[in-house]
Amino acid sequence: MGRVIKILVVFLLIASLTGVLFVDISGDGLVVSEEIYYGTDPTVKDTTGDGLSDWDEIHKYGTDPTVKDTTGDGLTDWDEIHKYGTDPTVKDTTGDGLTDWDEIHKYGTDPTVKDTSGDGFTDVISIHGDEINHDVYADIDPLKKDVVIEITLMEGTDVTQSEIDDIKTAFSEAPIQNPDGTSGITMHVISTETKSPFEEQTEYDGYLQNQYQNDFETHGYGTRHVFIVDDARIDGVDVGGATQLSSDGMIVQYYEEDRILSGPIIMHELGHALGIGTQHHDGVDSTKYSATEYPSIMNYNYYQSCLFFQSCGDDRDLYQFSDGTNGDNDFNDWEQINKSMGVGLNKTIINEEIHTKVND
Repeated sequence: MGRVIKILVVFLLIASLTGVLFVDISGDGLVVSEEIYYGTDPTVKDTTGDGLSDWDEIHKYGTDPTVKDTTGDGLTDWDEIHKYGTDPTVKDTTGDGLTDWDEIHKYGTDPTVKDTSGDGFTDVISIHGDEINHDVYADIDPLKKDVVIEITLMEGTDVTQSEIDDIKTAFSEAPIQNPDGTSGITMHVISTETKSPFEEQTEYDGYLQNQYQNDFETHGYGTRHVFIVDDARIDGVDVGGATQLSSDGMIVQYYEEDRILSGPIIMHELGHALGIGTQHHDGVDSTKYSATEYPSIMNYNYYQSCLFFQSCGDDRDLYQFSDGTNGDNDFNDWEQINKSMGVGLNKTIINEEIHTKVND
């Protein structure tokens, strides 16, 4: 070892005297003294032969030019930079608790974004949420778009399984592409026990102040709450349902009359909760366009046409958002939902618990 050190010292002395230390032998932009400092081979442009020049690794990417995998995460620096678009200087590009290697090779998710499917449930929540709240996350898929709603019934109200199934079917047939190549949105429904006593009238503002907090068991987990009431009101005015744009809470009136179902009202309010508003299309919550011009449950004319004139054929047709292909006055409800479905979700509890879990 001592002999090697002596030879190196002699080499450096000779190199210094001859000016070689300040020459770029390999033509990679690094002079010999720099290459010696960084531990690279001054006779070649790419010490590791990984496709990245020593100069680029040092001055452009901040990677270690003496190894092929700077972080030791199983992904080469070249692959991270040129194949996956990830940060080769860290193991977890997005800082979401999932390593880039796991996202690419274990889960198939996109390591450059926190939410591969864009549904509001981050990849780490979709993957590990089941370990925290099985009811909500048992079937959540990070490569598919998911919506989770919790339905609470006021005493004396109900929503049939067929209505729930029709909502699920409508979302499953949505013309929206998933990262895994499938289409549709998976609707998950959690039914909680009836808790709220019967009230002749339920004001939406009162719901937000009272029942919303008391009966919404999965509040804070990224779900939406549907409260079925006997008589829904806004400022004393009777309404079929009520919610706010990109909201996680809504009230829906219970109907027992023939052909008047609560399910389509749930579908309508979900449309608002998922991001469809009057500012997006003037046919929303109006009778401006006919049922054929804007065939959507968001259009009052469409609902009335289906309900009272039976123009839709069967009840399942009531569960419809438009795809925007029906002329100049139509609107693509599904496209709007796809853009905004993750907005307005309260995930304070799951975010905190997931952070604790992945950092244990």
